[in-house]
Amino acid sequence: MQQQTVDKDALTVERLNWEGYRLDDELLSGYENVIYRLVELVRLGKRDDVMGNIVMTHLAKGHKIPQILVRVFDWKKVDDERFKILMLAYLAGIISRLSEKKKEGSDGQD
Repeated sequence: MQQQTVDKDALTVERLNWEGYRLDDELLSGYENVIYRLVELVRLGKRDDVMGNIVMTHLAKGHKIPQILVRVFDWKKVDDERFKILMLAYLAGIISRLSEKKKEGSDGQD
């Protein structure tokens, strides 16, 4: 049986979801207060606003923008519908991780 390989540079829902989920705690905290606003901006198709918020969040925490996100914002290669799908996957990963951290914090306070 041939082993299936995953293209680490592929723009896939799974890859973007993982990228959001695996953010370090410092950067994750930067998304805490803006995550649902970002979801709404994506839903509305406000691509420039989404990009601006993500760039500011990363830079405020001293992080570079991951190359995979730069590729998602490329108008020539990613149409609006695909942009929404990929960005929502990224944000869903962040939301999952934030939810886990919140649950971990509340479990320790019983």
